[in-house]
Amino acid sequence: MAQAASVEGTEKLTYAVDLKERKLDPAGFASESMRNICILAHVDHGKTCVADCLLTLNGLVNKRCIGKTKYLDDRPDEQDRKITMKSSAVSIGFHLQLDDNKKSIPFLINLVDTPGHIDFSTEVVAATRICDGALIVVDVVEGVSPQTKIAIKYAYDEKLKMILIINKFDRLILDLQLPVGDMFFKLLYIVEQCNSYIASLEEFDILKYQSESHLEDRNYVYVGHNFFDPIKGNVIFASAIDSWGFTLRRIATMYTNLIEGETVESLTEKLWEIDLYVSSKDKRIKAGAAERGIPNVFTQLACSMVNHIYTTLSINDDELGVAKIVNKLGVDASVLPLKFYSCKMKLKFIMEAWSSLAKTIASQCYYHIPAPTQVDEKINYLIDMDRYSFYLNSDSELKEAITAFKKCSTKGPPIAYITKLLIENKLAKPLLQEYVNAEFNNDFNINSMSAIDKIISKLKNVSLEDEKAQMMALVRIYSGVLQAGQELVMINSDYDPVQYLLGQEPHYEHLHQLHRLTIKNVFVLLGPEYKSVESLGAGYICGITCSEHFPPGNVTLSENLETPPIIQQHKMEPIVYNVITPIEPKNSHILRVALQILQKFDTCLRTFINEFGEYVVTTAGKVHLEKCLMDLKRNLIDIAITVSPPIYSLRETVEQIVMLPLTKTIDVSLLCKINIELSVVMLPKNISTVIQTHHNVLNMIQNQEIPTIADICLRLVKNEIRHSKTKTFTPEFYDKVVAKLKALFNKSIRENDTTVWNSINVMDIMRIGASKDNINLIINDVIEYNCNLFTTQDEYDSRVFIYNYFVNAFNLACDIGPICKEPVSNCAFILSEFNVVGPINALISNDPLVGNHITQQFKQLFLDVILKEDIGVMEPVLEAVVQTEIQWLGGVYSEVHKRFGQVLPFDCLEENSKYISVRAYIPALDGEDFITGIRKISAGTATVWMAFSHYKLTASDYVDDNAARKNRKTKLNNRAEQLVKTVRLRKGIKIHDQVVFHAEKQRTLKK
Repeated sequence: MAQAASVEGTEKLTYAVDLKERKLDPAGFASESMRNICILAHVDHGKTCVADCLLTLNGLVNKRCIGKTKYLDDRPDEQDRKITMKSSAVSIGFHLQLDDNKKSIPFLINLVDTPGHIDFSTEVVAATRICDGALIVVDVVEGVSPQTKIAIKYAYDEKLKMILIINKFDRLILDLQLPVGDMFFKLLYIVEQCNSYIASLEEFDILKYQSESHLEDRNYVYVGHNFFDPIKGNVIFASAIDSWGFTLRRIATMYTNLIEGETVESLTEKLWEIDLYVSSKDKRIKAGAAERGIPNVFTQLACSMVNHIYTTLSINDDELGVAKIVNKLGVDASVLPLKFYSCKMKLKFIMEAWSSLAKTIASQCYYHIPAPTQVDEKINYLIDMDRYSFYLNSDSELKEAITAFKKCSTKGPPIAYITKLLIENKLAKPLLQEYVNAEFNNDFNINSMSAIDKIISKLKNVSLEDEKAQMMALVRIYSGVLQAGQELVMINSDYDPVQYLLGQEPHYEHLHQLHRLTIKNVFVLLGPEYKSVESLGAGYICGITCSEHFPPGNVTLSENLETPPIIQQHKMEPIVYNVITPIEPKNSHILRVALQILQKFDTCLRTFINEFGEYVVTTAGKVHLEKCLMDLKRNLIDIAITVSPPIYSLRETVEQIVMLPLTKTIDVSLLCKINIELSVVMLPKNISTVIQTHHNVLNMIQNQEIPTIADICLRLVKNEIRHSKTKTFTPEFYDKVVAKLKALFNKSIRENDTTVWNSINVMDIMRIGASKDNINLIINDVIEYNCNLFTTQDEYDSRVFIYNYFVNAFNLACDIGPICKEPVSNCAFILSEFNVVGPINALISNDPLVGNHITQQFKQLFLDVILKEDIGVMEPVLEAVVQTEIQWLGGVYSEVHKRFGQVLPFDCLEENSKYISVRAYIPALDGEDFITGIRKISAGTATVWMAFSHYKLTASDYVDDNAARKNRKTKLNNRAEQLVKTVRLRKGIKIHDQVVFHAEKQRTLKK
């Protein structure tokens, strides 16, 4: 139970509750009475406005200031751009009034507001990782956008229970002036769009249990599936700007007494039926609405009511209608400030009093979002339970640690997770400003993992002790209690507690990933504010600061080494490169320090020093870059810098569909040789889609039961080597997973009617690439060599000793391609010969340098075979959404085609609307010019939203690009040549341009 606040001097940070004038201490809640939720949506669909509504529950936001305060958007650039650019956490404690009784219970919502812009996807991923539920907000007029689908996918992947909020209901009346009879179908279409997308995700979710009956819990009507169903209450119809929202049950409660023969439950179910209507004769619900041309029940009871209220008060400004509306809604007018305000303000007060959006969301979160003690499915995903299932029965310590994760009890061992780092600097100057123009010794290795800790310790005068300057970690507590002075171990996702418990790694405690940290302060987060507390228990989302080490993000905190770490999050790879240069060269050292520190606080930012000694930052896009520069100036250093124009990352690939093998012999010793023949073809899109969709599962399967050379040599000495067999998995449902994967692969392969793929089946797939963003694979076409994803290797075959080196070489070659050292993508390497002549096992086991030599030779073969084919370059493509008047439609189409773009299909126009939304793919290189062109042709009235979508093959006819080594020329078309040349220049790679020394014609003309 929550305890009353007793700390003096904290009145401005405690929570004013709307019942009985009591105050709740935000640090005093049990895990059963809290919910951890995030808000996800497209830009400008109303996330921050919904957050403002929820913050009225504890008094942090005044009800009259909803939509104006934007309490969680505290950055100046957020306020200027009017978009959210970072995740903000806030703990909302209040008394929740339940529908089924008159009693109130103490309730805490740990809310995380997230950005909607695609550039800040890593902020969204960090938020979904530590939450158990998500509010999906959709603008009823704009509908389900691509970014809405991305938000749903993030929530689905992180096993969050979702509630759909269809926002801006008032726009159907005020902006679209939609007929009442069409409103229901507009709402229905949005719900069906969301459910259709979730169904597509579930179709490809092969890890989904065949039967979900064991997941059902009658206390939570939503547990067990992910679909939105207004009847069950996980869909809210709302207007956040006017602070109201309702569910079907709320409407049913209003009208049950007026309709014959209905209960709240029965009317709730019938409200969403298309063909049911309320008969005006006998006040009963009957079938046949479509045949009679009569609006259905929802339209008659809900849409008509809302339409009447807005027409009367907002459009007609009818003061006489106020009393009737208040009476019909059953609102107590005596408690409302209706005397001195306009009709529009009165509408807001009345609707909020009728069905408060904040209270509606809170009650639905209570019923549909699980408490931290009821998230077994998410915990299984977070710690990758399958990798430990074999050891649970034999290792009690590991079992106790996993049980502590799931129980989420304050009495358990302390276990927490750092999802991201925050800089809270409210000083008058940046933290490192006094070191501008200072001289630094070059005694720090900037590539060292502990370099930043050493640098910060060198900057002793940085006032991080000040309460106005905090470098803090955003943490979710999964077990036990976090308190000041506590010492914990930092465990990253690579750590394997099983190996530690088996004693195979006796020096684990000396590794970098197991550094210890001491908690200095624990904070309850209140958006832009934070409150220091002595301790917080399991279930909380909070902030911590540390005494010694500068903790990285994405690490698990525990007091012992038996704790399984939370798996690594998939991060969005940055695609835009910019060079940052200080105007005064003497500030280079402090700029380097600042960039390295900034990188720790933004997981999508990458910084490095290129071959020319320039500082390069890679970001997700222009808006993300501007945010990083603002953080640099506001929080770390404010010095004069120049930023180069953006340079986009490319992907190297091949366009060849016919095999052109390349043979190589690797001399390992005088007695041992490796003969190998390799070719590469373009990977078909349908096969690439299957691999990308199921990459995590395929990666787990291919790494299952792969022996090390040490294991094989040890078994060789003991005469215990093994024959090949089908891989086994402890969870029984994995057999079904593997069977479904094989069927998907065979179907995808058969769809490609080419000579290469006609002779390949799923059991020929030898390996997939390590990167989920850049899909590549190896096909085994070697006669009498049984090596594929789904079977173990034959240890009697000498090739088992070089398999791991071959795989490492494959991944290395895919990371850095031969054209311009960009990642390789969409390549299928076909291995047609692979044999060893001579004794390889003795060489490998006795001389580690032999393995390195073999790896490098294999890697060079992969690069050479790419150069032998018809090479292609893939450039990043942005998805653009242009909202403009219909009169400018022709100009928009012309601008798209001018920029090498592609117009996408769009929904039908609303009958009375003069605006249209056009979706198109635009090459990232032309993105800025496209925005300028759209603004010019529309006289500045059109709005353009752009986000990274995918990589697309640039039309080219490469012949070869091995000139640096063999003096052969490369033939490119103009666009591809320019892209490659720009990247090679940036990386310091030689460019073989023809230089004209005596231009005779020009000299003649000059004369």
